[in-house]
Amino acid sequence: MRSDAFAIGDLPVGAAASARPIFDSQELESTPIGTIIAPLGDYVLVWDEDCLPPSKLEPWRHMADPLADDVVRTLGLKAGQDGLQRILEHLKLPESEQSESIKEFWAQIARDPPPGVSAVPSHDKTYTPRSTLATPNYTPPPTLAEGQAIFWRYSVQIFSALLHFSLAGGFSANRVMNVLRETSYLTGESRDRTYKRLLETTQAIMDYMNDMTPVTGTGWMSAIRVRLLHASVRVRIAAGMGMKKVYDDKVDGIPINQEDMLATLGSFAIAPLWSLRRMGFKLSSEEEAAYVATWRHIGYYLGIPSDKLAQHYSTVQRAEKLFVSNTMHLFNLDYITDDYRSTHTYRLLASVSNRPPRYNKVESSLAMSRFLLGDGLADRLALPPTPRLSAIKMHAGFWAERGMKAFGRAYRVGWEVKRIEMTRMLVLMIVCWQLGDRRTKFTIKEFAEELDKLDIPREKGEVKEQKEVNPDDDELDPEVRMGPEAGKAIVKRWKWLLIEMGAVVGGVGLGLAGVGYFAVRRYLL
Repeated sequence: MRSDAFAIGDLPVGAAASARPIFDSQELESTPIGTIIAPLGDYVLVWDEDCLPPSKLEPWRHMADPLADDVVRTLGLKAGQDGLQRILEHLKLPESEQSESIKEFWAQIARDPPPGVSAVPSHDKTYTPRSTLATPNYTPPPTLAEGQAIFWRYSVQIFSALLHFSLAGGFSANRVMNVLRETSYLTGESRDRTYKRLLETTQAIMDYMNDMTPVTGTGWMSAIRVRLLHASVRVRIAAGMGMKKVYDDKVDGIPINQEDMLATLGSFAIAPLWSLRRMGFKLSSEEEAAYVATWRHIGYYLGIPSDKLAQHYSTVQRAEKLFVSNTMHLFNLDYITDDYRSTHTYRLLASVSNRPPRYNKVESSLAMSRFLLGDGLADRLALPPTPRLSAIKMHAGFWAERGMKAFGRAYRVGWEVKRIEMTRMLVLMIVCWQLGDRRTKFTIKEFAEELDKLDIPREKGEVKEQKEVNPDDDELDPEVRMGPEAGKAIVKRWKWLLIEMGAVVGGVGLGLAGVGYFAVRRYLL
């Protein structure tokens, strides 16, 4: 057993040494409660009532989101149509002409989540993290605003985790890939197309972390549109309109089913926390609880049943153990290939290499994924070993990032607030620029029978991206200034922050050196 295995939950002293390695999820069916196990050899946890064997997860694969699916069928949503806008238009009809399913759907989403799921305290309806960021709290209550603030406080590391752990690992799970092939999502050979899809996912996450106010919040709107997109995928695949038309629901369950949804929620809520720990960032238990509570709140609007969220996302440890159970169930751990360049993981990471703002090589991304995923899962995704020099550079980067965080926490609050805000604006600027300063509405644009109607040119069997701006997209973020001058202003502000940090650290260092010099001199004399 690896001595540096990652601990999940509370473990007895020396538990890692006696942990039982698990490489086949079927072994979990007969694992006694209380057994210390090591899934893939990299993680260690106590198998208890919060863990679920495949036999309990398999029924979730045959559970969809029937209300959202019925809304899609009722509206007859076509490719490129904004589902949320169609709902709003439908609700303007005389009540006698309104569909019962649409009225029920609206009643469900146009409010806060129910107790046990909501992360908005009844006495405080603050849905945005702005005021929370201005007064950092490192032992926060588990509220939506606090969780959003934690996201932005650690946004650089969380975005890295979402790419190198959540997406690089998750989009290689066999059952997930079978759906992606039917929708042509992230499975093509076009590097730019994959990159754009990743940016759209980034846009959704940023929206969730800004304003989840029902009906009016940008994040709420994006969550409902994503939910309707998932429903559209299910309805179309069920109607035989997939790209490959080979999806077998008897084997893989309903497309984008409840296990898939909870596994995805875990990849956004739990994988970043694990990654932060691996990188050496010590979040308080209250910070972790607030972050998980925020994703539990968001999960309600994405269509995950309230009872599952209340049960499995009531604590960080329960959410972690569900995520482990999902991961073991979704991956075919016997699949190994020698050519890592042929894997979906490699293609996804290659799509973001040599891009602004850092222009990192793909080798750096491969090293980061191996480090965050752990060697057990990385080996099964065929990720290559990390060269020593790459590992040194990666850990040096962690030290620099931790140093900046420590300085911001120890120094004045205003410096840390400026750092967080500039990081947020930089990410927004990059996404705005790469998406053409337009907001995607998460609509289906490419499904088999509808491809020809969209007038999208083909090349070697692949659908190319439309070059013009999509007419159904909104301005991405009006507060973001674009252009060279805006970029120079951000860089200038960053330089002044670093200069201030350098001056303070240098001054303190000189002061300590002076005190030490005189103390030694006095002692010797």
